[in-house]
Amino acid sequence: MQSTEQSPTFINQNNENILLSESAERITTWPYPNSTPSTKLGGYDFYKAIGSPKFVLGPMVDQSELAFRLLTKKYGTHLTYTPMFHGRIFTEQESYRKTQFQFKLPDEGPLFVQFCANDPDIFVKCGLLAWEMSNHQIAAVDLNLGCPQRIAKKGRYGSYLMEEFDLVHSLISKAHKELPCPVTAKIRIFEDVELTLKYVDTVVSAGAQILCVHGRTRDQRGHNQGYADWEVIKIIREHVPQIPVFANGNIRCFQDAIDCMEFTGVDGIMSAEGLLQNPALFNGGKFVSPIDISSEYLNICEEHFPPDHTFIKRHLFQILNTTICNDNTLRASLGRVNHFKKYRPFIDHLIETNVPVTETVFDPSINIVKYKDKYPIIKKPQPKSVSGVASNDESYVCDFVECIDQAKNEL
Repeated sequence: MQSTEQSPTFINQNNENILLSESAERITTWPYPNSTPSTKLGGYDFYKAIGSPKFVLGPMVDQSELAFRLLTKKYGTHLTYTPMFHGRIFTEQESYRKTQFQFKLPDEGPLFVQFCANDPDIFVKCGLLAWEMSNHQIAAVDLNLGCPQRIAKKGRYGSYLMEEFDLVHSLISKAHKELPCPVTAKIRIFEDVELTLKYVDTVVSAGAQILCVHGRTRDQRGHNQGYADWEVIKIIREHVPQIPVFANGNIRCFQDAIDCMEFTGVDGIMSAEGLLQNPALFNGGKFVSPIDISSEYLNICEEHFPPDHTFIKRHLFQILNTTICNDNTLRASLGRVNHFKKYRPFIDHLIETNVPVTETVFDPSINIVKYKDKYPIIKKPQPKSVSGVASNDESYVCDFVECIDQAKNEL
């Protein structure tokens, strides 16, 4: 166990001293592989059984694959989610399951497996398949209720189920009753706080054992995403004290994670885009060269190759963004890579030529709470032009889902 002198701590709202860097000692996987729907743990008993994780890597299509999960675990992440899997395709296509659902349990655990679905039977079948494929070692099955993208609307899943309280309840309730592992959910908020709390009540009463709240509305996406609302997350935290709550949104550096945890009182902090840009975000505030992190990522990929080499390219562009963003030659060189073996020479070139690296310094996200006039939270953003294209036509389309099944039939 690391000494407390070496591990960042903070005092939570209950005046408890919380150790934030215990990843090496944390439980690595769901410790009850013989659990059944009637004997599985829930709520805080479940949360404690998986090591009371504080720092969480969020689910991202084609971005939270095994190699990247293992990378973030090296730098303080306690819990990770798989990419969001398309429920119907997961149940129907064995090739999709085998290529996309990569895991290394128990070493990488605890691991939550996330699905999008709008059919309770399919959602349950997804959970059972993942449970068996992992030899009963996944920690939980998570329902995606937060994806805001065009294809989610077309397929009727993610945040486009928000208004369908009965369906959301049935999805979670059936899985809670029939799966041998806990069910969790990740949601977005409504503009109206009272409606948000009714939605939260629906999700929790149905059986969600951990709730992750992305503090943005469905309309806050892409170029219009704006700021997440920590105050609403705090209200939700206080509204459902019976289960663990994770906060997601505005987490760009380690101090943001600490500030968010202290302000909202949540049990854990989830980051997605922040970790894409800095996989060492939860590293206690210690800067790690993006070139060194890229090299480590390639080392991991050699043993745990992603489903496709393009996963690697996208990660490297994200990690190295501030390092090569102003060098068109380097960016073009990385863009031309078309085989895994060619990424290593690119990184070696950056090292050999001493390409300078700098640490990005962010304005503290707590300022969004402190200075509301300066940082307004626009939950119903108006369309605005981005490079001559109105952002509400979503021509940019986020990586969510479209990259895996745009050409396939919807749910």
